[in-house]
Amino acid sequence: MEIPQNLRERMEQLVQNTIKDFNLTEATSPENAAKRLGLTIHNGKLQKVDGAFDEKTKVILINENITLGQRKRFTLFHEICHYLLRNDDEFFSDLNDIYEDDEEFRKVEERLCDMGAIEFAAPKEQVKALINECGFSITLLLDLEKKFHLSKQSAMWRLAECAPHPCILAICRAEFDIYPLLTLVPKEIKVENAWNSKWTPYKLRKETPIPKDHPIWLTTDSFDDYFSFDDTYIQFFSGHQMEADIEGIWINGRVYILFSL
Repeated sequence: MEIPQNLRERMEQLVQNTIKDFNLTEATSPENAAKRLGLTIHNGKLQKVDGAFDEKTKVILINENITLGQRKRFTLFHEICHYLLRNDDEFFSDLNDIYEDDEEFRKVEERLCDMGAIEFAAPKEQVKALINECGFSITLLLDLEKKFHLSKQSAMWRLAECAPHPCILAICRAEFDIYPLLTLVPKEIKVENAWNSKWTPYKLRKETPIPKDHPIWLTTDSFDDYFSFDDTYIQFFSGHQMEADIEGIWINGRVYILFSL
């Protein structure tokens, strides 16, 4: 679901104001943020969700089955943002006026809390400073993952949001035939997820196949850690192509790609 830019900016500002008002450092832990806000964290059994927030008791419940630290950290920030959003009477009232359908409202609230969580976890100004220092490249994926304790998917999303030029970032998975296993040659490479920069109106749809004549396929023989090709293209699900320079990194059967348009 696409969230209007003004709502995205209000959510980010809400998080930034919270960091300032409660004397939180920009690299604060979610546990510290919850404590400063008067929230309690418990681990427990949850069905189909990673976390939940009880508004009456001000308790955040985290699924005890979460084992990845990055995932738990993001989930905690997400649930903290539910508290912040529901505690901001003006913002919450405006959302209710805009989204009268309960299901649509729920989806918008979830998306906004994701946006707030990523602002807590990897503040936009810090990410932009890193880009200014190092230059914009797919290799920043690994820097963001390490510096801000993000999953690769969250790091790709954040890079797209902070990109200084028109581009699309995508995670593509290689699909293999079961036999013969020894060849390790993928039968298909498909888009698993993609994010466009604010300068780019075009969307790269999930499950879009990478054409067999695309230079990305030249990298599958060795699964090189890093590759780049200038003056090539990006192909959308419709078959429409656009000129693009690309950079990519292969990691565990997935390729993380920057298409600069």
